[in-house]
Amino acid sequence: LVDASPLYGSLLRAWQCFLSSADRLSALHSSICRSLVSEDGDRVRTWQRDTFHRKLFGGFRESHDLENGFARAQKPWAKRLKKLEKARAAFHKASRKEHTARERESH
Repeated sequence: LVDASPLYGSLLRAWQCFLSSADRLSALHSSICRSLVSEDGDRVRTWQRDTFHRKLFGGFRESHDLENGFARAQKPWAKRLKKLEKARAAFHKASRKEHTARERESH
């Protein structure tokens, strides 16, 4: 890809070096990923099974409880935020109408 480009001189060589080092880094990351999954994946799954309780339809009971608790705690704030956004939109709409009316009045 770089060899066929119209770049000349040191810039071409710099791109070639950059791309070759990126390829080496990508290969290194892939090998580390494969080794982590093959070596530690089973231990992590075993730890999950021993530590957390499974739900009937998939997932873990603990994470489900935490998500529900967070949603319950967030509900009043979400209502206030929705009310605030509605008031903000109404204010900006009224402000635009007032500005338009002043412009028409002055012309």
